Order: sequence, then structure tokens, then C-alpha cells
Amino acid sequence: MSAHAPGAVRTLLLKNQAVAALVGESIFGEIDEDQAKLMPATCIVLKPAGGPRSPGGGYQQFGKTRLDVDCYGSTLNESYLVYLAIYDALKGLTRQVVNGVLLHNAEVESKGSTARDPFKQWPVTFSSWLIAAAEIPAA
Repeated sequence: MSAHAPGAVRTLLLKNQAVAALVGESIFGEIDEDQAKLMPATCIVLKPAGGPRSPGGGYQQFGKTRLDVDCYGSTLNESYLVYLAIYDALKGLTRQVVNGVLLHNAEVESKGSTARDPFKQWPVTFSSWLIAAAEIPAA
């Protein structure tokens, strides 16, 4: 993941003790073939999903990015526990610079929905967030 909002959120989550206790460093942008062989396993997939149009557009360095979060587990309950850790971490987000990105806040757009992945049947809890962030130019 790049040094934009999704990459900054990944770093933030990796530093969160509750999240790290559940998934270690298993936070991905996608599940590649090597990881797929280990599934179902406890991990998180962060997927940028657009976002609302920024007011004014143009060269503005601030905006909201929609981030879909898939929390996988060995069981449906385990995937939900991963979601709860994510929920606490993102809901409690305070303004801070992470990886050169100023994260302002995170708003939950869709709280956790637990089901089986329709294609692979892996236990997953899905949520969607709006991340308000500004890229900070390198000095």
C-alpha cells in the first residue's frame, strides 16, 4: 500500500496492541496466492473504495477516502472479534501524522456485517469507513 490514507491506516493498525494481538502483521491490500493457501486465517484486508467528491476539487490536499475493511478469521466469531478491535482503533483515531499523512478522523459508514465470503466461503466481517486525511509534503 502506498503512503496515502490506506497505507497510513495500515501502519496505525499495526501499532495498535489489540489489533496486533489478533492478526500480527497480517494486514494486506489483497489476499495473494500464498496467503490464500493459509485461509481461512485471521487477517485484515484494506481496500480503497473511492469516497465523496472533495469540495472545491483541484489541488486540495485534504479529503475523505472510503476504506472497505474485511476482517477474516477461522470462524465467524473470530472475524467479528477482529472487527471489534478495528472498530475501537479507528473510532478512537485522533489527529496524528502517520507515514507523512495527517489523519484527521475516521467515520464508520457501515458497521460490521458478518457472513461467509460468497466466493471462498471464508468467515469475514465487513465494514466501511470514511478516512479524513491530508497528505503532508516531505520537507
